[in-house]
Amino acid sequence: MLVVPAGRWLTGPFNLTNHFTLFLDHDAVILATQDISDWPIIDPLPSYGRGRDATGGRYSNLIMGYNLTDVVITGNNGTIDGQVYSSQVIVSGITILAPVNSPNTDGINPDSSSNYTDE
Repeated sequence: MLVVPAGRWLTGPFNLTNHFTLFLDHDAVILATQDISDWPIIDPLPSYGRGRDATGGRYSNLIMGYNLTDVVITGNNGTIDGQVYSSQVIVSGITILAPVNSPNTDGINPDSSSNYTDE
């Protein structure tokens, strides 16, 4: 388990691992770095990213993981902030638990993003 305490925490991309919990405490904010040199180029997805429109790879996701099991991202109303104007956003293979009376129960708010999809 990684507990992110209250505060603003600037980070580059990172990978999750199996049997892992990322807990964002109240007023904790994970901020994606805006320094392009912090974002490694990785292989393109079959139909997304630079590989579709241009040759070469694509920039890494902020939070990544492949074929993971038992991964939880939870907390006490923390925030993951890609620093707005994100593009090619893919949210896939997740389960979101929220109260039935919640005004927004999808748990995902891609503000100021383009080419967003959740699968």
